[in-house]
Amino acid sequence: MSPEPEDLPSLRFLSDQQATEENVAQIQTLFDREPWIFGPETFTGVWQDLQNVPWRIQVMLNRWSEYSWQAQDSLWLGAALLLLLLFGLFFWIDFRFQQLPAKLVPLMPAAWPGWSRRLIKVGLVVLARLALGLCLLFGVHLLWGAFQAEQRWFPLLVDLLWVGLIYRGLQTALHESLLQERQTFFREIPEATLKRLYWRLNGFSLYAALHGAVIVAFRDLGYRTDFVDLLQFAFYAALLLFATFLISRKADVFSLFPEIDEPVYQRFLRFFKRFYLWVAAFTLLQGLLWIAGYRYLAEILFLRSWAVVGLVLLVRLAQRLARRLLLNSLVTDTGQTGLVEALQKGLWLIEALVLLNGILALLGIRQPLFAILSQPIAAIGDRSVISPLSFLNGLLVLLVFFLITQIANAFLEERVFPKINPALHQMISMSLFYSVMALGLLVALNVVGLDLSVFAIFAGALAFGIGFGLQGIAKNFASGVVLVFTGLVKKGDYVSVGEHMGYIQEVSWKRVLLRTPDAVDLIIPTVDMVESKIVNWSYSNAHTRVHLSVGVAYDSDLEQVKKALFEAAAMHEAVLKEPEPAVWLTAFGDSALELELLVWIDCKQIPVAKLKGELNFMIWQVFQKHGIQIPFPQRDLHLRSGLEALSVIQKRPAGEAERFSES
Repeated sequence: MSPEPEDLPSLRFLSDQQATEENVAQIQTLFDREPWIFGPETFTGVWQDLQNVPWRIQVMLNRWSEYSWQAQDSLWLGAALLLLLLFGLFFWIDFRFQQLPAKLVPLMPAAWPGWSRRLIKVGLVVLARLALGLCLLFGVHLLWGAFQAEQRWFPLLVDLLWVGLIYRGLQTALHESLLQERQTFFREIPEATLKRLYWRLNGFSLYAALHGAVIVAFRDLGYRTDFVDLLQFAFYAALLLFATFLISRKADVFSLFPEIDEPVYQRFLRFFKRFYLWVAAFTLLQGLLWIAGYRYLAEILFLRSWAVVGLVLLVRLAQRLARRLLLNSLVTDTGQTGLVEALQKGLWLIEALVLLNGILALLGIRQPLFAILSQPIAAIGDRSVISPLSFLNGLLVLLVFFLITQIANAFLEERVFPKINPALHQMISMSLFYSVMALGLLVALNVVGLDLSVFAIFAGALAFGIGFGLQGIAKNFASGVVLVFTGLVKKGDYVSVGEHMGYIQEVSWKRVLLRTPDAVDLIIPTVDMVESKIVNWSYSNAHTRVHLSVGVAYDSDLEQVKKALFEAAAMHEAVLKEPEPAVWLTAFGDSALELELLVWIDCKQIPVAKLKGELNFMIWQVFQKHGIQIPFPQRDLHLRSGLEALSVIQKRPAGEAERFSES
């Protein structure tokens, strides 16, 4: 995020000469030297203090011999006894904490990659080793308030504990990574090389811890400032000498870099190996400049070089670790899910923001750039001022809210939607999307700098105009809500709407998509679905009974016909076994005995029209097999006039008489 406006430097417009003079002045500040404050008098003063040490010891012993017990000493004695008790308790806690990693590592998900599990194990071991020091620090801070502020022993104790914590954590990390987990991070490095490197690094770390303890002891006890400065100079000089010694052994340096399959990391290693001497010389130059007193220049060079490289590598490796954990935790056998893709987009956004802000800050151009972008480019009223920076922040807010909707929808699609009514999926997704984006738009407008009260005047008129103009859309939306939340029709239902039958493919707030057995898609507005008559064959149960009518001759054996119809029903795989099919004798027709075959089907599996067509074929085949006749329509003609009528027929033309006799 951007800094507050009051934190940004103000813009100044300078002439060419003024700009040149200011640039020269800024360049000169790079070479300002901060000299060390120690000198020959430091050694003289320290030598005199050393000569006075026996006398000071004698004075201290005399004071102790003449000292009388006071009430305040009881507090000191109680504090000392409490510290001893705490020491024993803390050692026991330290022992227990060191056993925790072995118990916690098996609890990590098995889907995590092995290298991440071992990396977390190293972190747990380091934390366990630091538990004692952290508990001691906590105990010391509890006792600190019981004594006067001018007491110097408590700040000294706290600083010494911090030095010990830093050394113990560094030593544990080196031991675990270089020796215990060698096969994970340094498979290609010989064990002897890693052991040699460990003892060198651990030895210098111990020296640095002891040297640092001496520095904080003299500083907290209020000894000569120039002598403390001399100790710091000796510390930095020793650090530079050890760095020179380590850099002179190229193989040892590169053995410290673990094997990580990361493109940016690999490119850095290739560059480092190619220009090793130049990079080493540049690094040592920074150390020399710092020791020589050009600390501002050394700091600028460090921030513009190693700090930027370290930030990029750290962010890239952290992003890679998070991405690997996501892939191993959330990816299923069917492949990468939408939730993983949405979370990866969020990781990319976080990485881009951290790198952008971090690199700009390390290069020293973040505040000047933000100051330029913060200049107003537009104003609405007296309270709304828009700048390029606020506009970019508004876009960023919208992007963040959009990613939130993507992650939320992906989570619902994967974890929630499979357990609820399918018809609610789209309604919930759209409601979530529009509500979150509406909130994001309001936040973005506020971030941009627009005073939302400016729009209050137009809100009523705008709402009335939109409501009047969008009556149809609002009615359709309400109908969609009714359809979805009442469950009148759902995706996959087999329905009849008017003269059309088919399967519901989609139910949204504005339309229903109906696909007929002829693969014709009918788009029906939701308001029409609510206001018209709907036959939902699968509303409460997808099992539907289908009636198939058939006629047989009067001289047919009805028991044989019944068995034949059951046989035809059993031939079709879509006919359910339970409930069993049935045969009804429905009527005595003019030409045939009328029967109905009743079968139960799952209407979501096969359309009714298709089933009837296929079963009719099977009934015909079974009737042909068993010799069952389906009669033609026929009528009996009874002539009451006898021979007179017959003579009339014979006198008619031949064609007409023939047609009459056939009828």
